[in-house]
Amino acid sequence: MSWRPKNETEADLANESAAAAELSSRWGVKVVKLSPFLYTVDWTLVREERVIGFAEFKFRTKKHPKTLLSAAKYWKMQELAKDSGVPVFLIVRWPDDLWAFKIDATQRWVPKLGGSPRGQNGDMEPVVYIPTKKFKRVKQRGEEK
Repeated sequence: MSWRPKNETEADLANESAAAAELSSRWGVKVVKLSPFLYTVDWTLVREERVIGFAEFKFRTKKHPKTLLSAAKYWKMQELAKDSGVPVFLIVRWPDDLWAFKIDATQRWVPKLGGSPRGQNGDMEPVVYIPTKKFKRVKQRGEEK
């Protein structure tokens, strides 16, 4: 049993699947869903059977000046980037498009207490706030940067 309930809905899975298909098409990669029990992130990105990256996906209905991410998740993503030697991305679907933030293994964000006040165990936790202006629109492979 998990230490907190999983709040993933069928709609969440549909949003994730649609974003994976879109990312696959735009970047020319195969997006493979990873086991949440074995990996910190949602996807591995593969080209010609070679892992070329990893990605965590978030769906947001509103775009705010800062993007919240669990500090524990962020630190694990930094570790994955350092240990694997391949890029790790935070991919966010906002109403205007699909956006990516490349995790820098050396970047430090000051953690703050944040989260959702639903009252579930673990809802309030240390988080990092990444400035949304640091995200880049996910472009088609070969499209001008």
